[in-house]
Amino acid sequence: MFKRLMTKEDRVMARKAFIRPGWVKVQPKGLDAEFYLYEAAGKFYAVCFIGSAGRPAWHYSFKKLASRDGYISRQIESLKSSAKYKAERKASASQPCKIEVGSILVTSWGYDQTNREFFKVIDKKGKQTLIVQEVEQISANTGNEPAMTGKSLPGEAFTKNSKPYTIRVSHGNHVKIEGHYASVWDGLPVSWTAYA
Repeated sequence: MFKRLMTKEDRVMARKAFIRPGWVKVQPKGLDAEFYLYEAAGKFYAVCFIGSAGRPAWHYSFKKLASRDGYISRQIESLKSSAKYKAERKASASQPCKIEVGSILVTSWGYDQTNREFFKVIDKKGKQTLIVQEVEQISANTGNEPAMTGKSLPGEAFTKNSKPYTIRVSHGNHVKIEGHYASVWDGLPVSWTAYA
């Protein structure tokens, strides 16, 4: 049974206990990862710790030195790509929302049918907060749609009994309304399906 490693000190102690004398430490510049390399019984081993983890992310053996080196190179590239992605997400989260008052947002959700709802941005508070309210849907059917399907456009009036929602914008322009992801409407009719 493993002990939970709650504190940084616990993780440091667990990592030290795992590493054996003679293992070669490789720490790529600019990455929060450590690799430990060793040979035993004609095999080439590599152990990877990421961040402050007390337990290794992986501990593998390889028949050939080239296989181990290639695997580590791919892992380093993957970690660099992940670090770049995280930095971009963090930077985009601090950017002000680009969705303006008057914009229409559309949701798409459903299990055995596709439900669509339109919401109009009626106010913007601060950098990341929007006030939205559902607007009616207007049929955009051409008459050629299969049974139990159709197309719709947003109307001008708010739906009956709709109420304003305060929503937070995250990572650029990603929003959730009533638990459903929404995107800025592109101006084209949106498709929906129904289930009888």
